[in-house]
Amino acid sequence: MQRPLDPATRLRLAREAKGLSCRQLAEATKLSVRTIEALEGDRVSQLPQGIYRRAIVRAVAGEV
Repeated sequence: MQRPLDPATRLRLAREAKGLSCRQLAEATKLSVRTIEALEGDRVSQLPQGIYRRAIVRAVAGEV
């Protein structure tokens, strides 16, 4: 049985499937490339906490 993909990997795969680079996604969401890379690298501890973190995830997920 195959393990389900973690959310970070799912976001990266969705971005790649849309043909977007990290820079293009950053520009579209008004986030930094570093933020996108942290999210896709499952390093959410590097992101702001609380409502800000949720807003980042929503913005990225909505775009991809």
